[in-house]
Formats: sequence, C-alpha cells, structure tokens
Amino acid sequence: MILNWMVRMTSDLENNIVSVERIKEYADIITEVRQSTIDNRKLWRSRLLMYKGRANRCIHLVIK
Repeated sequence: MILNWMVRMTSDLENNIVSVERIKEYADIITEVRQSTIDNRKLWRSRLLMYKGRANRCIHLVIK
C-alpha cells in the first residue's frame, strides 16, 4: 500500500517538474515583432501601385 502511494507521489512530482520546465522553455522563446495590419496594407498597396510588367521587351506594358 505504501509502495503504491510512493510511486504515485513520485510520478505526480515528476509530471509537475516537467510542466514547469515546459513553461520556462516557452517563456524563453523570443517572439517575432508583429506589424500592425494597417502598416501591412499600406506597404502592399504602395508595392502594387509601383509595379509594372510586360511579357516581352518589345511590347507595351501589360500591367501599369
């Protein structure tokens, strides 16, 4: 009876230690800096407005 209790307590302790290690590991991860959605929209809009393309050098612009 005591052996069962000791095994259970030991496994519970080990699970708690692993949980704390995971939390510490996740807390130490460096996250990327997020840009706001408005800035991304402005950036893409300006890139699209400046884009020009043609299928061949001898023909007119296809996308202006």
